[in-house]
Amino acid sequence: MSKRKTLSVVLMSLAALAAMLLMLVKINAHLCITLKTAAPSELDESMIYALDALMQPIAMDLTQSASADAVSSVSPTALTLPAECAYAFELTLPPEPAIPWCLYIPNGQNCLALVNGVLYSASREQEAILIPLSPGGHAQVRIGYTYAGDPNFRNRLVYLGAQRRMESIFRIGGYQRFFIIGISFALLLHCLSLYAGKPSEKYLLLLAFLAYSTSARTLWNALPALKHLQLSNLLLLGTVNLPGSPYTVDYNVSFLVLKLIIFLLRFSLITEFMSIRLGGISSRQICLASFAVVFVCCLLDFGYYPTQLWMLAMHGLEWVLLSRSLPRHKRESSVLLLAWLLTLSLRLFDTACVLGVISHGFIEAAFKIQGLIETFYTIAFVVVVNLKFASKFQEADALSHSLEEINRNLEQTVSERTASLTETCRQLNALQQSRTEFMSNIVHNLKSPLFSLYGYTDMVLDTIDSDPEQAKRFLQEINRNTAYARDLIDKLFLSIRLESRNIAFHPIPCLASQLLTQVVSTSLPNAEAKGIHLKVLPGDGDTPLSVDVLYMRQALQNIVDNAIRHSETGTSIRLSAQRLGDRLVIAIADEGDGIPPDRLPHIFERYYSHSKSSGLGLSITREIIAAHQGSISVKSRVNQGTTFTVELPVCVPALRADG
Repeated sequence: MSKRKTLSVVLMSLAALAAMLLMLVKINAHLCITLKTAAPSELDESMIYALDALMQPIAMDLTQSASADAVSSVSPTALTLPAECAYAFELTLPPEPAIPWCLYIPNGQNCLALVNGVLYSASREQEAILIPLSPGGHAQVRIGYTYAGDPNFRNRLVYLGAQRRMESIFRIGGYQRFFIIGISFALLLHCLSLYAGKPSEKYLLLLAFLAYSTSARTLWNALPALKHLQLSNLLLLGTVNLPGSPYTVDYNVSFLVLKLIIFLLRFSLITEFMSIRLGGISSRQICLASFAVVFVCCLLDFGYYPTQLWMLAMHGLEWVLLSRSLPRHKRESSVLLLAWLLTLSLRLFDTACVLGVISHGFIEAAFKIQGLIETFYTIAFVVVVNLKFASKFQEADALSHSLEEINRNLEQTVSERTASLTETCRQLNALQQSRTEFMSNIVHNLKSPLFSLYGYTDMVLDTIDSDPEQAKRFLQEINRNTAYARDLIDKLFLSIRLESRNIAFHPIPCLASQLLTQVVSTSLPNAEAKGIHLKVLPGDGDTPLSVDVLYMRQALQNIVDNAIRHSETGTSIRLSAQRLGDRLVIAIADEGDGIPPDRLPHIFERYYSHSKSSGLGLSITREIIAAHQGSISVKSRVNQGTTFTVELPVCVPALRADG
């Protein structure tokens, strides 16, 4: 991140942390008042009162204060307590309101309370101590904590309030703990079930261990009877005497080891989700190195404050990791940053209460803060896991939709390709049929003149001496049939060359009138022999063209020859040229038989013929005109004539060399 972004994240984090702490302080003080006098004139039954201001440290000797029956039920090692582990105060309650009052000690385990000579202690089934008091009564109270190694037992957490009020607070604490236990076990089962379904996701096992550590310690606090069993103490990560060993594990040591496990699990999960490292070392290495220093302090019996500072430092390391991952993993980092905010604010609040910076109040009376502190991260990690799985499900859904779309497109593509192949096959079959018919026509058209040549040759041989005039006529027929066969063969070879793109066109400048005049001059003898009028109409004949005159004349010649062939005596064929912009339109119109509508779309196809002709002329014409960047079209009515229209560019810089 840039320096500006880093500074903004730091300021936002500090502002959110300050706001959260302020809210906790407000809630803590809202329903709780610190009682500073031992004989208050009045008390509000809707409020609770913290009595830490009245408590004075004393050396406590139960053997001289309690009755023999009470003392006999207490462990001998807890009969005498030093001043740092015991407190005393006196309290005189006002007569009004005349309701039952009671003292409430949240951390009652390992605690002894002596009230007016009566000894009270927490049962094995519950942690808090409720001591009933009468309105207007006087109470001499002595409280000792038999396990002074636990700093929570030196908090002087003693509250006064109406009995119904204190019992409701007691129930709230129980509900809160079992809620945490239920949530933690549900998350534990959720993670284990996910891991069982997908064992490749190793982080699910780490998350299950994290959920277990939260639920185990909270269960240890919620069910005090478990503290008296060594094996359950060990399994629930509590303060234990190791099974089979007389050595007693110090509370600070076990607490520190538990926090180490929790922080290592968190750092492993953050690294798994965010892939963040600090320089060349990992967060877990930093955690272990700093833990070693604090562990030595715990062994030297002054580990509480180093432990608190170490935990705050680990929270700071968590913030560094999450803030650095925020730009790349906004959603996951935001969820974990919220958990970090709640966790650190409660940690600071709890530490401030222990140090006396913040007065004891409602939150400490009603809630077990340590259980809450460890719950937020577990829930946040499960949310992140669910987001991750949801993202995978979304990707799977998107992939599924994509595959469905691909399948639909594939089906459509296959259908289109099948239709295309079917059409291509149909066209190939039609082309093959056309070729077959074409070859039949060619063979037929060649066989006729060849047979004529063979017959006329014999007749010439028979009559050349006896009847020279008759022989001369036979020779003319031979010449005509030879010319026809030569023309047919020329067209066949030209068609093959056009199809194989084996013709080079050489355009030269010429006028349209010159081109049309040459066509008319060539076709005029055939037209006159059939009694057909062939003429060029006035128009834009002076329009310049750039064409290969030989091939273009042949293309137009084919049209005119077809017109002569299909026209009757006395009809006319008209050629005209008209310029339209940069195009010259040449029209060849006859008054002949016309072309039937069903055959009209096919007349330019190669090998197609609607008569006994070769079927090559118009296909050759179309390809020659196309090679000159022109186009040809036709309009026809049966028995009314046909008009072919040829469009050519007025000036073409270059022609396609491949035709």
